[in-house]
Amino acid sequence: MITSPRPSLRPVGVLAGLLLASALAPAQENIVDQVLARCGERPYTYDEVLQTVKQFDRADRVWVGSIGKSGEGRTIPLVAIHHPQTTFGQTARLFIIARQHGSEVAGTEAMMALMAHLAQSNGPLDNELLRRVTFAIVPIANPDGAVANDRHNAAGIDLNRDWAGITQPETRAIEWAFRAWRPNAFIDCHELPASSAKEAYQQSFLETIADDPALDANMTQLCGFLSDQVRRYQIAYGARLNVYYDSHESDRRLAHRHFGLDLATPAFLFESKTGPGYSLRDRIRFHVIGTLVIANLLAQRVSVPAPAAPARPLIPLPQAPTIPPVQRPQFAAKTDVRFASPGRDRQSFGQEVPLLVEVRPSAEFAYISLHVDGVMRAITDSPPYETTLAVDGYDNGTHTIVCRAHDDTGRVIASAERLVVVNNPVAGP
Repeated sequence: MITSPRPSLRPVGVLAGLLLASALAPAQENIVDQVLARCGERPYTYDEVLQTVKQFDRADRVWVGSIGKSGEGRTIPLVAIHHPQTTFGQTARLFIIARQHGSEVAGTEAMMALMAHLAQSNGPLDNELLRRVTFAIVPIANPDGAVANDRHNAAGIDLNRDWAGITQPETRAIEWAFRAWRPNAFIDCHELPASSAKEAYQQSFLETIADDPALDANMTQLCGFLSDQVRRYQIAYGARLNVYYDSHESDRRLAHRHFGLDLATPAFLFESKTGPGYSLRDRIRFHVIGTLVIANLLAQRVSVPAPAAPARPLIPLPQAPTIPPVQRPQFAAKTDVRFASPGRDRQSFGQEVPLLVEVRPSAEFAYISLHVDGVMRAITDSPPYETTLAVDGYDNGTHTIVCRAHDDTGRVIASAERLVVVNNPVAGP
């Protein structure tokens, strides 16, 4: 068992603007494009993953091992990458799993491309990152499901609903590895179905832990800061996404909630959207950008022995393209938000509350956030601004829902409030 002390997190707020502010400086290299250049034309098979990671093991900065076996006896590989001059405990640690659902390939493809890049590149920014962050990556968490192209494992279990009981060999292996590595952050890579009736599934999204009075404030504030940085970078690279936030009452059967809520580690669920308009390369880019943004911020925010040179942001924002002038949209003088649903205060709901916000944007409008009883539950920058609120997590009685409109700096420029009444026969008093 590894017994090195766990690095502590610097107070949230230090270096908060470094990542985006440095985008004003000339970009020396675009790591995102370099990683994407290593993607193939088709997804890896399970056997090809094993063969390829064995080749990575030849590099002095890479360790490849098995953390256990699947239900049908297939190896579950873990690849660790760090600078050869560092040892465990000297760097922040980022633990990533992909393909808990065997039919969701983009996370595996993104991690294979990222591992190939980090294993082979001698670029100064890559070396600096690896001096400060160790990557521990499980590229295929569900080997049997990957071979069968099935969401479930060989026993027919959805692994991402098994984290409350941890009954399967795959989840037990990942739990053991997580506890051995004691990471400073956790990422779980997934994909969304091409079509879904759920409002949350209409585009790619990130889910993490909210600023919740029942949880550690340093962890939840770091989750909020990192998720906002991921959102900003995704937009800069031409992607759209929503951000959703969990509370201490959220269902803990999902991996990111188990490791975040039960084991108090900043944890992030990445869901890339499949279907028309979302190529495999687009979906891979989504996971690569999110992973590198979080790794870069860990490099700056985790207190560990480090070189004297200051950490530099590692993902330059792309240069703004030159485009012909277009007619400017007619914006309102100031942003206005209102609830279209519920249509009035103190409406009673027994199962779920349909939320629909109408926004009349001004030129400074960037996104909206939704809050329930003071806890932020969602961020979105794309209409329609709608979702549903399941009432089974709330006591019967009156609850306050607030929508806030923000500018690019996060400043609140408009808000609306609605009171709803939960009247669920199976809810608490």
